Amino acid sequence: VPPRSSTFVDFNDLTPGRESLSIAINTVKGRINAIGRQTVAGDVAIWRAVPASTDWFIPVPNGAGLKEILIATPGNVEVDYQVDAFMDSGAEEALATGRLNARGQEIFDLASVTQGTAGVRVVSTGPVVVTLRWVGAEVGVAISTGAVSQANRWFLPGASVPEGGWASIVVLNAGIEDSTV
Repeated sequence: VPPRSSTFVDFNDLTPGRESLSIAINTVKGRINAIGRQTVAGDVAIWRAVPASTDWFIPVPNGAGLKEILIATPGNVEVDYQVDAFMDSGAEEALATGRLNARGQEIFDLASVTQGTAGVRVVSTGPVVVTLRWVGAEVGVAISTGAVSQANRWFLPGASVPEGGWASIVVLNAGIEDSTV
């Protein structure tokens, strides 16, 4: 990638017919940032690439549709994981557990558990990346990578309400004590 520029890579040409990909981006020299882009029926989702970690948090808005948590490992070793969910009905630790093969991925169907507001924490024995994928009539397609930490201060740019639309936020407290926001 030349200095102060970007390069586009079309995976439809490189891997035609693949329904699901996890892409590891390894630089030999220099430092980069990357985003993914997916188009479904005219809707576009954009999400950022993130470094792998062993602890992830994802707030999940309420609503119907396909809501999936994608857990993928870029490493060359097997990784065990645990999915904890925080819902209106309470916390469910170890709602799902499993093992990822080297450079493998697993999809957890969150919509089968709740259509309401939720939060998910994924812990693992090795580095993974966790992403929320949501496809539904009311939202189109939305994809978001998780966060690797909780903080007492966040900034959410671009949260205005577009004409004819709506906006909301979900605040996740995965801790054992109350938070005042």
